[in-house]
Amino acid sequence: MTNRVVRRQSMCALGLRLAPSRMLFLLFACGLLRAETARVLAWDITSQTAFFQSLSTPPVVEGAQFSISSTQTVLALGMFGSVNTPIFAHTVQLWTDGGTLLASAIVNKTTSTPVVSLSPPNRWLFTDITPLTLDPGTYRIGVGYGVLLPGLSDDFTGISISVTSIGASYITMANSNGGAGTTAFPSILSSNAPLFGPNLQFEASPEPRSSAMLLLGLGAVVLASTRRRRAPALPTSN
Repeated sequence: MTNRVVRRQSMCALGLRLAPSRMLFLLFACGLLRAETARVLAWDITSQTAFFQSLSTPPVVEGAQFSISSTQTVLALGMFGSVNTPIFAHTVQLWTDGGTLLASAIVNKTTSTPVVSLSPPNRWLFTDITPLTLDPGTYRIGVGYGVLLPGLSDDFTGISISVTSIGASYITMANSNGGAGTTAFPSILSSNAPLFGPNLQFEASPEPRSSAMLLLGLGAVVLASTRRRRAPALPTSN
């Protein structure tokens, strides 16, 4: 056992004798309040109709324009695929609506994390990025498709007639000019059926019920400790 572990165990044991005002810090330090960060999709496909491989003059970027109404933290960028796709690695990028690049990630079926879609057996694949805070506003996201053969993209993309907004509001499809490359800004907005395409994961807000229970529990600990300190000492018999 390392000295660091011994010190941590000692600190946790001594925490029971500290003032309530320091108890909350020790609970976090001892790992009693840690939890894995929950994630939520920006949107999902609820009516995926078909996969196809022919895109307009690849290399090209296909994506979406979306908006958020409150501050959000982006944890991962990803793309849609079937059980066996994407076959190749793809670059997914996030921009402001004006074209300033904010983040990018390489997505592939070997190292990216699969996430179940509302359109099974298809799925999303995500690659983590350094957490990025987005202010309320409008943004664009795109995934690049390269050339397999003339007029034929290097991977399949999906087309959908129904999108469910979850962590963000999906506005419309966005794409680059044909032949612009796999990292071009998707400057063209279209009302056609959405192509999939990219997505992103946000940090989910804490569940209100869990937060309330946590606060109640901490309040009970502090109250009990305060009562013990204020309780008069019992007289000792001679």
